[in-house]
Amino acid sequence: MYPGLSKGYDTLFDLMPDIKDATVLDLACGDGAFSRKCLTKGVASVDGYDISSMMIDKAIKDANNEHRLVFKVADIEKLDLPVNRYNVVHSQFGLHYVSDLPSMMNRIAKSLKPGGIFVATSYINSCIDSGLILEKFLEWGPDIGTKVTPYAVMIRARKSNN
Repeated sequence: MYPGLSKGYDTLFDLMPDIKDATVLDLACGDGAFSRKCLTKGVASVDGYDISSMMIDKAIKDANNEHRLVFKVADIEKLDLPVNRYNVVHSQFGLHYVSDLPSMMNRIAKSLKPGGIFVATSYINSCIDSGLILEKFLEWGPDIGTKVTPYAVMIRARKSNN
């Protein structure tokens, strides 16, 4: 769909530890492409949320009744996230639409299990003051012949084990 997206996913997965048997939250999941890619890594489950019913309809269709994938329409900013549920929280180009980013980041941090990982691709470059420890920061942009690279940042942050 987008030039260089496959390479971007490879880079994003390089930021993560082994996610076999992990529980994953995919915020602003769009058509579920990242969620489906997680299946190839052996995850236990992925909960995907997006505000667009059209994107969620496509995600559900493309999931082919895979029981490890659950997609729902929701405004991620209003989503009540469970505490200590996820090993990995992911957001791809969704956080820059959030009006109260500090609150969103705090809810993401609380939803992670101790030692859990948050990975994102966005136009923002901060974990805000959420208790997440920034471990890695990459500037990224697909090689599509434009002069506007990198056009995004990828971050990995970890919840402390305390």
